[in-house]
Order: sequence, then structure tokens, then C-alpha cells
Amino acid sequence: MRGRAVLFLISFFATTSSMSTELSERIKLEKFLLEDGGVEFHIDDENFIDFEDNLELEEANFTSLPKKRVDQFLSETCQKIKKKKNNKLIKKGKIAKTTRYFTPLFKPGSNGGLRSSDRKACINIEGSCVVGNYLYNFVSVSKPWGKRYNRPEVFFKFGKGNGKSRYNTTNALDPCRTVAADQSQHPAGTVIYIPEMEGKLCPQNGKAIDGCFIVGDVGAAIKGKGRFDLFTGECSDYNKRTNTCRDSLNAQFGVEKGTEYYIINRHNMLAKELREETDLFIEADWLKSVFPM
Repeated sequence: MRGRAVLFLISFFATTSSMSTELSERIKLEKFLLEDGGVEFHIDDENFIDFEDNLELEEANFTSLPKKRVDQFLSETCQKIKKKKNNKLIKKGKIAKTTRYFTPLFKPGSNGGLRSSDRKACINIEGSCVVGNYLYNFVSVSKPWGKRYNRPEVFFKFGKGNGKSRYNTTNALDPCRTVAADQSQHPAGTVIYIPEMEGKLCPQNGKAIDGCFIVGDVGAAIKGKGRFDLFTGECSDYNKRTNTCRDSLNAQFGVEKGTEYYIINRHNMLAKELREETDLFIEADWLKSVFPM
């Protein structure tokens, strides 16, 4: 689920006045636990640092890690939608604004998990991140430490949508297929076809897309008709200072205000076919090829 609206600040004051004070602060940090699917685990010990001596760690504000190589299927159903877009059952709209969201990649700590220095950007700013073979995801304001999943064991490899339903059976964010929208205007399972997006390169894999998207998420700032947040997948080059993705294809993934788009009602058979086609792709490509158990 999109997490930029959730901000949670933790005050931690390190001191070097005495060994006993430092030990006391270390114990406090060790007692701050994270949730791992019902199993608690410690923040990585390597991140116990004196903030006054942290200037040499400026490079920690940036990441540069390889993405998973996932395929980009061109949907047969989307081609049907393209041919039938002028059907009276398919409504038109004008884009108000498109933005992008993503799942940043962070280096694992010494224990293989999320480092404390990355936790705020991961859980409280972006809402999710990938660390090694783990996905960390925001849960709720009452559980700001988030939850950890082993990616090969879940459908939602890149992050979770806003909830499972008959219109979102896997609740998986699909790079360059999932969009967040105002679901009072475009309910979950609605298909959005944007002709101008056809042929654009997906930032996750550099491959051309077909222009069909499925509403599967929400966002605090995503309000009104024609306002869409396009999920681009993993972010390899993430800037923690500005909370932005610097991947070369990311900034190009979108369209201008006023661009025409088409709305396929979630009850329409074409919308159902595209959702089923997407679920089969996720099961076949992600589970068997990219994320073997």
C-alpha cells in the first residue's frame, strides 16, 4: 500500500560522554523490535552509531542495486480493448496527472535484514522496500515497524496493493500494470487504457508495455478523476534525501495532463479477462522462473 502519507519519527540521542551511557543507549536500541510475520527480530546491530560521527556515511543516502529480471507480457486482452475502445460501454476521460511510485532496493545489514538507517525511508516514507530476498511492508500506524515477508513465498513480490478482493485476487503490485487511483472514481479491478503509454519502456525491465493498467492500489494524494499513480517496480537508484527514484526510465514513465484515456468497468468481461491474464502471468513467470521456492 502506498505509504508516503504516513510519517513516523523516532528520536534517538546517542552520546559518547561515558561507556555506561553508550551501553545504555545500545540496550535501548536492542530492545526496539521489528515484526516478522509474528516473529520479532532485532534491528541490525551494525547500525548502532554515534550520530555526531555520522558524516562519513553520506553515501548511505543513495542506493545502486540490481533489479529482478522479470518479463513484460503484452496482453491479448489489451489488444481487444484497443480495437473496442470506441464501444459505447467504454467511457473516455482526460488525464489530470500521472505520477510514479516504486519499491526501493536497500542493501541488507549484517543479519540479512533491513538496516535501522533505512527503516524510515522504507516503511514510513515509501511504504515498502526490498532487502535481499525480503519484502518489508507498512502495516498500520499502530505498527509503524512494518512486516517482513520472504519473497519466494508470497504473490506480492514487489509490494502489496490495498487489499485482496474478487477484483484483486493476488493483491500484488505488478510493475507497469498496477495503478493507484481514487477508488471512489475508479474502483479496484477497473482497467485503464492509455493509448499514449503504449510502447513506453517499463522501468523494471526496459521492455515496451501495452498501455493497459489495472487499478489495484490507493494513495493519500491520489484524488479525483484522471489522477493516477503508476507503479514502476523496484527502484535501483534511490535517493533517501529527496525520497526519489533516479532510475533513468522512471521519469519518462507517464503522460501529460489532458491525455485521453479509456475506462473499462471492472464488471466488463474485458476487465475480467485482463485480470485473469495478469494473475496467470504472475503465477507462471514470477513464481516459477524469477522467484523459485
